[in-house]
Amino acid sequence: NNIDHRLRQADFTDQAEAPLCPSLGLSLEALEQVDAALVIGGNPRKDQPLAGHRLRKAAVAGARVMFVNPVDFEFLFDVHAKAIVPPSRMVETLAGIAAALPKAVATGAVKSVIAAATPDAVQQGMAKALTEAGNAVVLLGNIAITHPQYSLVRALADVITAASGATLGVLPEAANTVGGWLAGVLPHRGPAGAALATAGMNAREMIEQRREGYLLFGVEPAHDCANPSAASKAVADAEFVVSIGAFASEALRDSADILLPIGPFTETSGTFVNAEGRWQSFSGVASPVGDSRPGWKVLRVLGNQFGLEGFEQTGSEQVRDALRSVLGEITFDNHQAAGPVADATPGSGLERVADVAIHAIDPLVRRAGALQRTPDAIAAGKARMNAAQAEAAGVSGAERVKVSQGEAAAVLELLVDARVPDGCVYIQSGTTPAATLGAAFGPVNIERA
Repeated sequence: NNIDHRLRQADFTDQAEAPLCPSLGLSLEALEQVDAALVIGGNPRKDQPLAGHRLRKAAVAGARVMFVNPVDFEFLFDVHAKAIVPPSRMVETLAGIAAALPKAVATGAVKSVIAAATPDAVQQGMAKALTEAGNAVVLLGNIAITHPQYSLVRALADVITAASGATLGVLPEAANTVGGWLAGVLPHRGPAGAALATAGMNAREMIEQRREGYLLFGVEPAHDCANPSAASKAVADAEFVVSIGAFASEALRDSADILLPIGPFTETSGTFVNAEGRWQSFSGVASPVGDSRPGWKVLRVLGNQFGLEGFEQTGSEQVRDALRSVLGEITFDNHQAAGPVADATPGSGLERVADVAIHAIDPLVRRAGALQRTPDAIAAGKARMNAAQAEAAGVSGAERVKVSQGEAAAVLELLVDARVPDGCVYIQSGTTPAATLGAAFGPVNIERA
């Protein structure tokens, strides 16, 4: 389960125009040599620690590292500039940075958003730092990628990099996101980015347009989808569900008709392709326990049962080699032609901010007792607001609050956190307390429990 399978919240998608795969845009080694970096919607210290370490080394050496984020995350270096704004204002902030760049060129809806912006001092300073740097990078992080207006966020980042001479990079959400894209684990593409005659459904469509059956591969709907409430209900209401995974939770036992056990990815052979495009193969470290089998082998046997072509491999290395032969030489480039963009209308009222908690990213770490006792894991299961916002919402001093998103609701402990901006409540995804909530971003109601 190393490809992003979470739901996108945008009504528009520009994935048809997307490059072959997202990538860092430069090597990890080169990342620590930059003179300036702008991270958009990201917390690399927790989400991509190796990249975060390289950014820290760059900052310590004098690089101007800047952030546009919906939470004032902690970084262990001096941040040159930051704009901490609600998710609904991230587009406005990026448009301000673009408008402060004399060479900014855009078309259509992106041009209109930039034209409407009035850069403030922080946005002007960020534009100046990028322009003055001899070696600059703009990085799209996990929050940016799952943002409901990602198509517009990405397009603005493209404008900013082109106008400032920076490199555009993406901090992939998971260890093998790049590998998944290259292999064609997308509804509209096959291996090596080949176009499909008939595009499949994206994750959101699979949930909203209820299916009679679901095949889950390493997925626990209440934890691994951006709208856990909707995903769990869709699976529970289906006529037939097959779950292929290393763990069988009570929820999966209740909803699945068939459970096919596989070994965890940490024990089987395989290959990851990392953010800089490096292929990293590894051997299995343990024999499958009981009736479990390596995940790739279960899929191969299912392909055989369906009489599909291309399911004759006897080792994961053969699967890897087949993909490499189709790919040939790869050129990584995050720039793309402008496609449809999400509406830029600002939201109103209290907004939820969510990223995936570091100790909730997959079924393995969610079951690691020691990790779940860490300060990160304990805080991840709480609703976090600043003191003034808690007062305005009428929950100041409350120990527990009821959080509602339409019909989805949960009761969470309240934690006062000055890092969360006005107008927001920070509730991380993937945790058990948040498993009955709705979308990762959007309007939310909060009251005393």
